[in-house]
Amino acid sequence: MRARHCQTTFIPAILSLSAVWLLILSGSQSAFAIEAKKPQLSLADTIQQQSQIPREQFYGEVMLMHAPNPMDVQFSEDGSVLFSQAETIRLWRSDTGAYLGSIAGPARFSRFAQLNHSRWLVTVDDSEADDQQGWYYSMPQLIPCLRVWDVHTGKCLSVRRLRIPINVERLWINSIATSTDSTWVLFGSRFVKEKAEQEPKSFLDGSSDDYCFLAGFQGPNLTPTCHLEFDELSNYRYLNYNSHNGKLLIYGETELACFDPDSQKIIWSTSGYQQGLKHDEIKGIINLEQPFQMELTESGKKRTFTPFIVQFESNSLYKVPPQGVDYSKLTLLNWGLIDPSTGKLLHHDLVMRKTGPGNYKTPKAENLKFPGPKDANKLNAWVYDKQEHAIKAVDLVEAWRVASRPVRDRTFTIRKARGDALGERWNLERDDLRNEANVQTWNSTSGRMCIITGYTPEIDLYDLSTGNTIAQPSGTVNALSRFTSGKLAASLDWNDVSVFDLKAEGSLQRTFNTKVLRNSCVALSADTSQLLVGEISGNAGVWDLSRRSKVFALEGGTEKLLRIAGNTTRNSIAALDQDGTLWRWQTPTAPAKPGEMQLLRAHSQKKPKRPEGYYTIEFDYRIPRSLCDLSANTELYLAFRAYSAEEEDNYGELSLGYPGEDLIARIHEGTGRSFYFEYKHGAVVELRAGQPQKQITPPVYYQSQLMQIRCTADGRFAILVFDTGQILILNLMAGTLEAIIPTGLSEIMDVNYHPQQQTLLVACFRGTITAWNSDTFLRTGLLQLNDARLEHLASQPAADGFDLVLGTWDTGLIVKQGVFKKADQKPTRLPALPFPVKLPGE
Repeated sequence: MRARHCQTTFIPAILSLSAVWLLILSGSQSAFAIEAKKPQLSLADTIQQQSQIPREQFYGEVMLMHAPNPMDVQFSEDGSVLFSQAETIRLWRSDTGAYLGSIAGPARFSRFAQLNHSRWLVTVDDSEADDQQGWYYSMPQLIPCLRVWDVHTGKCLSVRRLRIPINVERLWINSIATSTDSTWVLFGSRFVKEKAEQEPKSFLDGSSDDYCFLAGFQGPNLTPTCHLEFDELSNYRYLNYNSHNGKLLIYGETELACFDPDSQKIIWSTSGYQQGLKHDEIKGIINLEQPFQMELTESGKKRTFTPFIVQFESNSLYKVPPQGVDYSKLTLLNWGLIDPSTGKLLHHDLVMRKTGPGNYKTPKAENLKFPGPKDANKLNAWVYDKQEHAIKAVDLVEAWRVASRPVRDRTFTIRKARGDALGERWNLERDDLRNEANVQTWNSTSGRMCIITGYTPEIDLYDLSTGNTIAQPSGTVNALSRFTSGKLAASLDWNDVSVFDLKAEGSLQRTFNTKVLRNSCVALSADTSQLLVGEISGNAGVWDLSRRSKVFALEGGTEKLLRIAGNTTRNSIAALDQDGTLWRWQTPTAPAKPGEMQLLRAHSQKKPKRPEGYYTIEFDYRIPRSLCDLSANTELYLAFRAYSAEEEDNYGELSLGYPGEDLIARIHEGTGRSFYFEYKHGAVVELRAGQPQKQITPPVYYQSQLMQIRCTADGRFAILVFDTGQILILNLMAGTLEAIIPTGLSEIMDVNYHPQQQTLLVACFRGTITAWNSDTFLRTGLLQLNDARLEHLASQPAADGFDLVLGTWDTGLIVKQGVFKKADQKPTRLPALPFPVKLPGE
């Protein structure tokens, strides 16, 4: 009985257990199915979620800006990320233009490419070549290295040096290209190749000439795979890898060659003359994401392959015959198809700018095949038409323009203000000038086109479907005030003015915001009750922060205001314009009614006089913001006063800049709105209310150029910065030299001096901030930002160290709290006191 009972209870238990497992299994299968249906994250979403790539924490809207100027832009394989390369690499979301992070190396980058489906980047260092005797000699200052970077973390995965001859006279990196796991670099050098028995004979043995090399590398470790030498350097400048046919195209203006990665050999080479293109040059290669093939029948056999799409342009030296038609001005796209196996030109087309009856149109390309859906029978390329300022789609099958999207550009006022500001940076003598870039690229997956041009830091990102800009480039701090009782004012992109309060936890809290278009300077009154904003027009405005409203509109100035200050105790406001004129306004003692704004006109204006005996001919000039300053209480005026033009001696060096007699500075010269830049001799003029004018000409090397003039908030000390890196601190009250600090720094953008702490803070353009002891002239601290280009520095003493707010050119406001603490200070003496200026005749 028990056996039978057990048997009857065991079977249902087995059945119920099986049912449970079936339910669990079906549930797990459903969960797996749901998991499989989840959309795969884009590269941009992955980077943003992981949040591992380095980036400075900033305040303000940062969009599509990369200083000094981007040299290249590329979309990721999935189109979600836009990579821009200037001196660093920056990552942007292609859908919104938002900043994701930066990759910065020990040297600035000259080129980059993508590896492993955009998960890695490979970069080439800039050799920082120093041109000697023109273009012929260009001495490398660094050995350029290849570096592989992880785009998710910004970490360097590997480093590989290029093979550079010892006796190199010139070195340049022409191009870089990548496949999924391979990298190729085209570079050249000028050197003397000596004869050697162990070396194969070269056609240039024993002579100094140009050599061109193709170096190949494999994988993330950049394992060398090939090192080929070309006989002619001048003909090859660029590399382009085609993922559809697996070949590497090497080309110049008129020459073409094809490298086979499998055999590691050049399989053919040709020229435009051999192809019958006598009047055209190669402009570039068009790479399409869409797979396509061409079918040819040769000797009774069919062959299918993906040709190269080559873009041509008319030779600049070609002159159209008198009765001929100049198609270069009418042509939107001049292109052709090249056979990757033979180098033969298979098809050549001109797509005209205008479409319609009577326009030139060549027969369509035959035998093109499109693997995939039947509706994928269009071969579209996108072109930016500079003449019509429009984005146009071209069907390469029909050789016909199929769409046009007029570009809707950004606000002209802000763009012009940024362009004008770029033109005023000549006086800083920055060492960042490289060739201007003109690049346009598009991505069909994301529906975006990106264009960079000239020396501007702005990146133009457009929607292919509408022609609209994705985002307005922003992130420039065009004005920053001093710290006043823990508060400061800042203006971003010449229109967005805010007042911030620095909190104890190191964050900025915005307490007031207003829009002032084309503003040029900002300041807080000494009691922080008023915000003062100067404008490019010469006018200004005053806001009562307690009422959160504008109370005064100031008129009287005719030139751009560079500095502004307010003293509520004396009801006085002062501003200094680019003409060197000091304007003063007297505010009413009785407060205005709520909601009422009063118009005030300047009651006085004063421009420093030129001392007698200093040349008789007066001339018009304009000074930059860096060559003037006002104290916070409006009592002290400091500005450079020009006397005469520079002169040169027999060695071509500047003369007449005698120590203790006059100074040299580079300023605008001209009348009206047309200026050009000249070196002028003069002095720093000190003006105080009720006191006679004083001139400051401290003892510096007679060829030193004055770069910066700053004063402390109370007007007791003046700081003068020179191009040699020498900084002078002057005690204006005692009339004595307080300190001479030989920093050896270049590209100094701003300085702050804290006399009670005996500390001078120096901010340089590429994100370096240093602290110096004014008593010992030793460096006591150094702070290096990851990727920021500095414009302004505001600092205040903290309980230990200093609090810094940094105004940047392209990444908004950056806060650093409690830096240069006493425990961290390490006084560092320079190995020598360098005198960087070469003496005449040496």
